[in-house]
Amino acid sequence: MTSDELLSKLHQQNVRDAQDRKAWEETLKEVDALQAQARRVTSFREYYCWWLKNTREGREIKAKLLSAQSGKCFKCKGLLRIPGSDGVSIDHSEIHHLAPLALLQRYLEAKQQIKWSALSVFVTSEQYLSLVHPLCNKQLGEQVGDLPNLQFLKDFLLENE
Repeated sequence: MTSDELLSKLHQQNVRDAQDRKAWEETLKEVDALQAQARRVTSFREYYCWWLKNTREGREIKAKLLSAQSGKCFKCKGLLRIPGSDGVSIDHSEIHHLAPLALLQRYLEAKQQIKWSALSVFVTSEQYLSLVHPLCNKQLGEQVGDLPNLQFLKDFLLENE
């Protein structure tokens, strides 16, 4: 084998190695993106709680709900803010979803062709949220609100009982 042939083979091998490396890096990026998406789905509630507390939009929604409900629990009508002895009121509220998070997560897992973005309105829009006491939220559980747009979740519950 001549030195030119050897150099040619070495060059071809280097090209293949570079192509393999590039393909491997692209695969790793895809895997990372899929894992990130899976973490968001599996930690649906954690992501929502983070969003609610750490984004301006989340805090504004909670403030609007508090104002719209006159500071009262949607279920029992008790006060959601309790005045503390130091004059600072304590927020004693949770968000109740008319489309419950756990149910939305199960729906997404069962209907994999549906993207989270298609359902995000049910998690972030004021018309599908209310403020309640923690105990009231537990009592409401996974009840689906009586809104026409939520019929798909009621149907899903019936299909999967």
